[in-house]
Amino acid sequence: MLRFRLPQHARALLRPDAIRIIGPEDLPAAGEVSVEDGTIVVRCESPDSRGIAVQIDADALCEHDLGLGETTLLTCLLPQRQRAYDLVLEFARRRLMLLLNKIEEWSLFEGDVGSLIDRSREAFTEALVAAGGKDAPTPEAGQRAVEALRVILDASRAMALSQRQATLPARLSGELHALAVERYERAQQEPAPPGAPILLAGTTGVILPGRPLVGCEVDPRVFSEGLARVVASSCDFLSTPLRWSDLEPSEGTYSFAATDRWIEWAVRTAKMPVAGGPLIDFRPSRTPDWLEIWENDHETLRELVAEHVKQIVTRYRRTIRRWSVVNGLAVNRYFPMDFEQMIDLTRIAVTIVRRLHPQANIIIEIDQPWGEYCSSVPRSIPPLAFAEMTQQAQIPADGFALRLSAAQDDASWLYDPMEVSAMLDRYAACLERPILITGLGAPAEGHAFDEERQQAWLDEMMSVILAKPYIHSVCWQSLYDTEDSPPVGLISRTGAARPVARRFAEIRAALREGRSPWTQTIAAQP
Repeated sequence: MLRFRLPQHARALLRPDAIRIIGPEDLPAAGEVSVEDGTIVVRCESPDSRGIAVQIDADALCEHDLGLGETTLLTCLLPQRQRAYDLVLEFARRRLMLLLNKIEEWSLFEGDVGSLIDRSREAFTEALVAAGGKDAPTPEAGQRAVEALRVILDASRAMALSQRQATLPARLSGELHALAVERYERAQQEPAPPGAPILLAGTTGVILPGRPLVGCEVDPRVFSEGLARVVASSCDFLSTPLRWSDLEPSEGTYSFAATDRWIEWAVRTAKMPVAGGPLIDFRPSRTPDWLEIWENDHETLRELVAEHVKQIVTRYRRTIRRWSVVNGLAVNRYFPMDFEQMIDLTRIAVTIVRRLHPQANIIIEIDQPWGEYCSSVPRSIPPLAFAEMTQQAQIPADGFALRLSAAQDDASWLYDPMEVSAMLDRYAACLERPILITGLGAPAEGHAFDEERQQAWLDEMMSVILAKPYIHSVCWQSLYDTEDSPPVGLISRTGAARPVARRFAEIRAALREGRSPWTQTIAAQP
């Protein structure tokens, strides 16, 4: 059992459904969570050390405007015991450990960042001394813990955003890739492949040439000249979802007209690259009703998958440059299957695309990259483990895409810039392939969001993501709100452009001009 004590002012901030147990690699673990008299009680199914992740209003918790709002805070893995841990102090401990790891990995030892880390260490030490291991800490000890967390969260946000000053200009100018090529050729004593990603010892992920690209997913059911102009002015590429439910609503009968319309505009009028997929996505809104009868017949399902992929790739191989082949198989929430069947469908889809379209860029898409689903979905596979297993199975994907939609049904929890940055680094280091971001989006209303916060969220997430040299591209989740979609679009249902649309276009314009969209240095608050 684990118990976590909260300060009085934080007890109203807790929701039992916003607390999950975590195990190694911060993945969800089995057990039960309850909130009893202001104390979180965790009953674990394993005697091993465990922690918790809590989605909470960080500003209210720290009694300070940090500009974070609702976000996910984690503890370290802790030995189980009856005596309660101080939750705020454990949040601070875990985040400080992350900062110390990242300052070494990112080589940010000097200047403002170094002083931020020193302040964070001091604040945590003072809080730890004040707590003194007491069962009932004094109000002063509790306040010290809150202050330590405030300082550490503030420092971590500033540190995560500082990468945009440290690396993005060098990537946009080509200097970063040129230095990587020089180091590679010196180490390997051979020329580097022209324009190829470079993987160097001691670096996190590959280093890509050129600037990162930005695009947006369109809904094939909605097309207008006005929407086309928004895409043309804001995007480097267009992404079309290729939902199986839209393309083959009745078994054996295909309907391509709606998808053809956007692709034809992109290729002939806008001269814009098109990304397509996922080809296989078993979420209910993307799967035809008639397919459900084959849910438990894998042999028939794999034949239907193979035929479907063949039909789509054959039709669009002259117009689509990049294929997202599968999405969310590891979640295993719909069309449950075992691991071998997941790998089998992935292999079949990739093999068919590679055979029919040899020059295409092929990616495997990962849904909910923090793996929130793992504790609630039987036989699901942790997302990073699934991606690594596709590599071990020698499935020849060119890259991996991570969906970063937040504050929506079946989406990731909300995370602050440092947690996002650390997660991206973890995937890049393990997979050693280009990383693409798909489905980036947060709502303009609901979940404590409004249009202003949506724009601020976009700005911070884009600045963290684009600063990474292994990021190939970022795709916003939706161009236009429809009746059955969450309100995340650049354009609302009334046809009005949201503030997020303007900022998205500004970021893309700056990247095309070879300059950083962010010139102001982010400093921690005094």
